[in-house]
Amino acid sequence: VCTAPALMAILNQNPDDIFHYAFFVTATALLGSIGCHLQERSQRAAWLRAQLLHQMSERDPLTELFNHRAFYSRGDHLIRHARREGRNVAVLGVDIDYFKRFNDVYGHLAGDECLRQVAQIVSEHARRPLDMAARLGGEEFAVFLYDINRSNALARAEDLRESVKALQIPGRVRITISVGVATATPLDTITMESIIGQADVALYRAKHDQRDCVREWSDSKSKSNLLLISNPG
Repeated sequence: VCTAPALMAILNQNPDDIFHYAFFVTATALLGSIGCHLQERSQRAAWLRAQLLHQMSERDPLTELFNHRAFYSRGDHLIRHARREGRNVAVLGVDIDYFKRFNDVYGHLAGDECLRQVAQIVSEHARRPLDMAARLGGEEFAVFLYDINRSNALARAEDLRESVKALQIPGRVRITISVGVATATPLDTITMESIIGQADVALYRAKHDQRDCVREWSDSKSKSNLLLISNPG
């Protein structure tokens, strides 16, 4: 209703006034559009920076695997999800054998390169969407496996051990690892901390016995002892 009188008023004005008015409206709209675009770009850049910082806060800077804090936090969420979905989970605790001796003989730069190469192999054994690989500290790593049964978790651990043993580091001694395995069903009332603790117990047994082997955690109710999976030569 108000548009027609306003349009007639504009048309009855001097052509120069109409030009100036049109120029003003166009310029205002253009500046507004540029402002919105710049604001959107600024918001997108801020979001990307926040995402990058968050990702960096979850990663170990040397190996780019998840760090200790992120592994525990994400693992607790995945365990709750697995319980709702009726899925099994497993954790592999991994430790490089005699790593301190390696560092003392070859130096810290060679030690860092060893950690990176082992981390790459560990990462390759956690490639499914809900699997995770982490460096928990020093020469200790961990793998979280989602929707996997006991036999497959043990097979994955043995394959990981063999893959690291086949690793060739020019001019260095052969690297081996010890692996501890803990598994849980949806009926088990576990947390990420408790299942990692179980994997640590099995890992300690592997290192105490002979190293370069896989051990499985078990409680006294279900199994009589820790089970030796591999027999390295």
